Amino acid sequence: MADKKNPMLLTNTLLTIIAALLLVLVLKQNSAPRRPMGNGGGMYNSTLPPQGMGMPPPAAGGGSPMGEFVFQTLKGFPKGCDPKAVLASCDTKEAQNVKAEIKAWADSGLNARELFDKIEATYGKDVLTEEAARIRAMRRGK
Repeated sequence: MADKKNPMLLTNTLLTIIAALLLVLVLKQNSAPRRPMGNGGGMYNSTLPPQGMGMPPPAAGGGSPMGEFVFQTLKGFPKGCDPKAVLASCDTKEAQNVKAEIKAWADSGLNARELFDKIEATYGKDVLTEEAARIRAMRRGK
């Protein structure tokens, strides 16, 4: 009987250690700062920052971080950009002009909903990435 308990005790001990290590990894990952990678892989190229409610961290230099966040949610729609990528990864002159305009709107104090309303009114609903459009529709209850 003692022989059967030892393998179970060993198995349970190993499982407990593995669970503890996974918990440490998850906690460590959740506390690490996140940066957008800008590779055009989708709506978010990294996980959302830990500031809560999915809002980006404060921007360096005092500007609004909302503009930078929004660039990850828009397709590369300006002339010369890859429409399968996000606006954040496009650096054409047209894209820089669009980014400057959106950043100015964000810096003016518009909240997220107002900012996206203005973007849709100016550039159309088709500029949102598929994921951003889905989330926006869900939040509107449509």
